[in-house]
Amino acid sequence: MPLVTIIPGKKPQKLFSLKAAETEAQNIARSFNNTALICHEATKFMVV
Repeated sequence: MPLVTIIPGKKPQKLFSLKAAETEAQNIARSFNNTALICHEATKFMVV
């Protein structure tokens, strides 16, 4: 079952792999201009 991310102002996206979740987590962190979020914790947040 794919994971779904919710980003305010964007359509929900389906993520089919951990790599996709990792990329999505990094994109969200960049959108908030917070490099501290670009790490394993951000990925765990996206996957859970």
